[in-house]
Amino acid sequence: MTFKEFVKKYLGKAVDYDGAFGVQCVDLAKLYIDKVIGAKPQAIGDAYAYYEKFNNTYLKKYFNRIAYKKGEKPQKGDLVVWGKKYNGKSEYGHIAIAAGDATDTTLYTYDTNWGGAEMKKVKHTYTGLLGYLRPKDQRNIVTPPTIKNGTYKLTNVRGVYKGYGAGSGRKLVKELTADGKKHATKQKGDAYLKAGTEVTIKETKLLASGNLWAHIPSGYICVWEHDINKIFVK
Repeated sequence: MTFKEFVKKYLGKAVDYDGAFGVQCVDLAKLYIDKVIGAKPQAIGDAYAYYEKFNNTYLKKYFNRIAYKKGEKPQKGDLVVWGKKYNGKSEYGHIAIAAGDATDTTLYTYDTNWGGAEMKKVKHTYTGLLGYLRPKDQRNIVTPPTIKNGTYKLTNVRGVYKGYGAGSGRKLVKELTADGKKHATKQKGDAYLKAGTEVTIKETKLLASGNLWAHIPSGYICVWEHDINKIFVK
């Protein structure tokens, strides 16, 4: 289930996922982990424990833990965790799902057990925030642009790789097609194509990183970065 489908299905509904203690904020976290992340939720404890006990749980396989610091905003789909007594009274902390629209002083999340049992969109501050659990696999969370097969121009310099993703390793200029070599930023070494280069996209693939990559005759390039929402072809 995608993030968008999850919100559409459960917004305004109350789900007691584990059948214990009524509807709690951790029930929404467990539901989200099940439906969107695709993992089987395990008992961890109160909301704050999702962050503080992170390294000793199954969560390490599916999330990266990011400590909150001033100016560090959550991304859509992050689990946002507040610590004990974050609002002056709770001993359990709080956990919610980042909606994606955050500023330096406020953030919006989808919550349960916050002014009612049903899932709702809530405006919060960063007071008492411990940090974020960011899903390692972003494919069910991001909404990539539609880039069809065809010929485009690069809007920025692009590195050329041996396969989908930076982990595949960079190609060398000598490994490009004859046309690719003409449009490389330099004559040897790692291959980069100049802005304005015409490229023919034969296939695209959304990676777990959340970035959209394309296969072109000379290799593979990233054509959309989700964290800055930028397309590199036109």
